[in-house]
Parts: sequence; C-alpha cells; structure tokens
Amino acid sequence: MTQKPLSLAQPSLVIGSGDMAQEILDFRWSNTPLGPIESWPVSLLSAVRIMISQQHASCMFWGPDLTMLYNDAYAPILGARKDGALGTAAREVWPEIWHDIEPFVKTALGGEGVFFKELPLTMTRNGYEEQTYWTFSYSPLHDDDGIICGMINIAFDETPNVDARSMQDAMRLELSHRMKNMLAVTSAVVSSSLRTSKDLGHARETVSARIMALGKAQQLLQLTKRLTSPR
Repeated sequence: MTQKPLSLAQPSLVIGSGDMAQEILDFRWSNTPLGPIESWPVSLLSAVRIMISQQHASCMFWGPDLTMLYNDAYAPILGARKDGALGTAAREVWPEIWHDIEPFVKTALGGEGVFFKELPLTMTRNGYEEQTYWTFSYSPLHDDDGIICGMINIAFDETPNVDARSMQDAMRLELSHRMKNMLAVTSAVVSSSLRTSKDLGHARETVSARIMALGKAQQLLQLTKRLTSPR
C-alpha cells in the first residue's frame, strides 16, 4: 500500500513519505542556521524532496554550517549517532572522518561533482572503531539565485563486498601455499624413493606407501585440530 505524502498545514511543504520525511517536518529548524521550515527557499525544499525520494542512502548538507538532513535509507549508516544528526553541522556528525571527506565536500561545493569507489574510512559511529569502505557521489546544490549553497550525497556501503573479497584472496593464498608444500613433499618422496629402490617396481610401491602414510598423517592432524579446538 502506497504511503500518503506527509505535509504541514501548508500544501507547499509536502516533502514526501516515510519516517524521515515526518521527522524533518516535525523538527525545530528555528534552532538551526536553516531557520523555520516555513521560510525555506524553494530550492532547499526541492532538494529535500529529491533526497527523501531516493531509494539509496542519501544525505545533504546545506548552508554555511553544512547542516545535515538525510533520508530513511541513510539512517542506519549513522549508527548510534542517529538521534543527534538531523539539523547538526556535518563535521560534528562525522568528526573522525571529516579530514578524509572534507576535500571531496569542498570539490562539490566548488561546483564539481565527485564520485569515489570503495573509499576506506575508519568510523566510530557505534562507540568503537570500524573499518568501512564506501562508494559515493557528491553533487552541488544551488539556491534560488543559482548560487551553490550545499551538496547531496548518495552512498553505498561496500564493506561486506570488500571483506568478502579479502577473505577469498586469503583463501586463495592459503590454497596456493598448501599446494606448493604438497608438491614439494611429493617431489621429495619420489626422489628419495627412486634413490633407494632396487628397481622401478619397488620404487612404485615405495612411493605409493609413503604418500598413503602422508595422507593418513594429514587426516590425523585434522582430527586432532578439531578435537582440541575451543567450542
């Protein structure tokens, strides 16, 4: 069922549907540099509507303090900071990564769009350090006079993808290492057997017996590891 768009008493203040649309409408903006929502310029309201309608995580910074607004999909990104983020200066919302993203913010505010893939950021949004990776775009926003007054951000959390690739790389490296070791051991067994065998038939039997013994030893090591591993 489609949600009914939310609005204040004035029809011009319809900004979309969803939890953040309602929070933005209910927020006391008069206590921020943006001023009462009833006085916002058409350009700001239009940008908010675009942001709210995004299915991807999106936020925007507006005004001299880069006051932050965001949509429903962006809320989980904030973690424990969600309650205090709306209407707060962006650098205060993200102090630990501001030095990383500020150059991109300045580029967008200078009129040039920005796109970055899998930027590593160490975040403390939940009270502890998290190594995260983000693909995002920053685009400038203009006021009613065509002057750049803010920017909009669309973000994708790439951390699960990067972590999965790192695990795959580690597994491939481990497999390669084990294969090299196995080939080295097999080569040593064959060489030793050929040197000490009386004939080819005896060498074949010796190689086969030694490789089977190595296989049983490996099985025993794996069993011992499973039995001694903490559960």
